Amino acid sequence: MILLAALILVVLHNVDGDEIAINVSQIAVLQHTKESQGGTNKLISSGNKCVIGLTTGKFISVIEDCGTVRQAIRQAEEL
Repeated sequence: MILLAALILVVLHNVDGDEIAINVSQIAVLQHTKESQGGTNKLISSGNKCVIGLTTGKFISVIEDCGTVRQAIRQAEEL
């Protein structure tokens, strides 16, 4: 039996401008930050607009807003 696994990654950015490749199948939740809603971030650095919760229990904060992240996930899954 041959088992093929597809790895689908989206590339996002942290506040330093570094690229972060995230496996779409490990994304569990997207959460808007206070800054994306006009407030100030207290628990994460300023400039982050979306926090991504992974199935591993880890969190990644990115400068893209959650709507942009959702769109990138959909586009990656269509390929």
